[in-house]
Amino acid sequence: MEKDEIKLIEKVDFTFDIFPVEEKKEKATSKKAKNERVIFEGSNKVVLKKKFYIGFKTRVTALVVSIIILLLVSAISFLMIYKASKNYIIKYSETSNINYSVCDSLNSCIKEKEINGFLASNCSYVDTNFIYNVDVSDLITYDISYYIDSVFVIRDKRDKNVVLYRKAENILDEQRIKSMSDNININEKIKIDYKDYYNKVLEYNTKNGVDVEGDLVVSLYMKDSQDTTKISSIRFNLSDKIFNPRIKTTNNLDKSVSIEKDAWTDTNKILALICIACGLIVLFLIIRLSNLLIKSFYRKDKYTKEVNQILRQYDEDIVVARDGYNSLENKRVVKVSEFKELLDAKNILKKPIVYVRVNDIKSKFIVEDVECIYEYTIKDLDF
Repeated sequence: MEKDEIKLIEKVDFTFDIFPVEEKKEKATSKKAKNERVIFEGSNKVVLKKKFYIGFKTRVTALVVSIIILLLVSAISFLMIYKASKNYIIKYSETSNINYSVCDSLNSCIKEKEINGFLASNCSYVDTNFIYNVDVSDLITYDISYYIDSVFVIRDKRDKNVVLYRKAENILDEQRIKSMSDNININEKIKIDYKDYYNKVLEYNTKNGVDVEGDLVVSLYMKDSQDTTKISSIRFNLSDKIFNPRIKTTNNLDKSVSIEKDAWTDTNKILALICIACGLIVLFLIIRLSNLLIKSFYRKDKYTKEVNQILRQYDEDIVVARDGYNSLENKRVVKVSEFKELLDAKNILKKPIVYVRVNDIKSKFIVEDVECIYEYTIKDLDF
């Protein structure tokens, strides 16, 4: 019997995970022992450090949490890009007006409300005030220009579609205004030489012997990067005997306009790169998670088949511990690397093999002796 026991010890690599605490010195080194594997090969003692291992559930949880966090970061980045590049609506009110006074050759001026019945032949010039105002619901950055021009036309009185003379010129050259504000104000005063235009119509009529009529239109224009808009105008019929100008203005109250934003600012470019990077990492992690799950199912299948085969083949030698297994005494645990070695120990010691199902992916086969416990562990990671 002694020869057989010696033969077993020489054949099996023993791993000690639990040691009986007999001395105070062993207590001091117990934490260190948990991270070491002690193996006896013949009479030689070899100490190996345990490899750090991350469990399957921990890896799956870490991958899922990482995917969720990266998806959130990607979604937030996308929403910030969308919000930053989305056109936004502002409300505005736009008003314009033209005030004027009629002045004679003696520089005596009459305001527009008092000119009823004023003879056009007595008008020397017109002091005109162009007013334009825009109130915006939010601060905007604008870069616009404005100018005032005049168009003088002489037509055949019998056929007004026939233009005999036409001259267009700027009375006020282009003025640029650039700022950030919620208000735009323009107030320009100009002097219109009415008498000069009036005399040109009379002169053309006398010189050419043609019955004609003349028109003078003075207008305020606004110009931006896209188009030019007429804001207001004052029209003088130079053939009327009574001074009676006609005014057209622009008045838009409580209007809305869509303001376009630059979608590819530096901030949006950085957010786009973050969004793309997170998306690529998520794709990589999903592939990694899929591979991990596929391998896990494969390993678990192989593991289940191996355990069932052992239980079937050695049914007479194995006792199933359905509620777990606890030794009543504090014994050292000797781990064997193969089930055949545990079977040899069982035959030598004449003790049954106890099967303990630890969880879905781990099982133990145990042979308990008087002094120690021989243990064979099988896990899905073994496959």
